[in-house]
Amino acid sequence: KPSGSTLVIKDCIDLINPDFIVMVGITFGLKKGSQKIGQILVSRELENYESSKVMDEKEINRAYRIPAGTSLLDRFDNASIKYEQEVIHVGLILSGDKLLDSKKFIDKLIDAYPEAIGGEMEGTGLQSTSHREKKEWILIKGICDWGYDKQNRSEERRVGKECRSRW
Repeated sequence: KPSGSTLVIKDCIDLINPDFIVMVGITFGLKKGSQKIGQILVSRELENYESSKVMDEKEINRAYRIPAGTSLLDRFDNASIKYEQEVIHVGLILSGDKLLDSKKFIDKLIDAYPEAIGGEMEGTGLQSTSHREKKEWILIKGICDWGYDKQNRSEERRVGKECRSRW
């Protein structure tokens, strides 16, 4: 549904007028060697990977990296230090409208955003609505897949389903 998260978040803000917004859900990881299915990603920044100028010879990214709310990020940064296991990754999360199942596209994202830790579909609605309504926000999501090869997994598929049911 176009602009789904934007409209839902706006309706929620109008209804309950929260001081801040914490969005939870599922995400694809981008650091398969150092991340595992079920681990948590926290947005330090969010960037729309679909905002670009497309020309015949190249594509130029035109998006801005929007930082998460300072107070919320500080609290989640401090909370992640207390975990004994390395299950929380804090960093740049990419957001776009595409439901991905393509290694080729994921490799393009990794090349274009080597520091990104994951990607998802609802974050741009969160940050744009929160900015307009002057609400602090943060994105917290569990890794459920790698954005590709979703039909050819066994153990990762089982753990991913468990992750989706938790989130």
